[in-house]
Amino acid sequence: MNRGAYPPHRHLDDDASGDILPMRLRSDFVLGAFMNAYVSHGGLATSSEIVHPLRSFWCQPLSMVATWIVHRRVLSLPWRSQLLLPLFQFVRPRMTLLPEVSALVSKLGDCMEDESVASWLVTPNAWLRSELPIDVVLSDPEVGIEGADHDRLVLIDRRVHLGRAH
Repeated sequence: MNRGAYPPHRHLDDDASGDILPMRLRSDFVLGAFMNAYVSHGGLATSSEIVHPLRSFWCQPLSMVATWIVHRRVLSLPWRSQLLLPLFQFVRPRMTLLPEVSALVSKLGDCMEDESVASWLVTPNAWLRSELPIDVVLSDPEVGIEGADHDRLVLIDRRVHLGRAH
């Protein structure tokens, strides 16, 4: 999240009073890893933090964000009772979607869960010369989308072969 309750420099096990909060859920550890991975690309924000600035530019921002999430046009990560969205996929200040990121999320979303897509984006990729896909899609969208297509086809091929083995 970019601001608010859990800024990138705080630890998830610290609350406002400085007491240690137990991290009992796997999702807490996963969120911590994603916060660290995405901090250099704007961080993560709650859906409420995304909707708030949209109010200045759009009539029904909550409905718009919900539609983006349901139709897999944006990457969102469930955590406890919230949805978190990596900020790199938005153009500020209007918070419009980067079309190349939306295309990539849609492609990978056909065969991966959102957590896997989020992980794929921040893991060095052999097909992309060991670069992070998030960096490639932002600097050279066509190559980034080709990398997503390649890995999507590999994943589908593996699933087909595994299906035949049983």
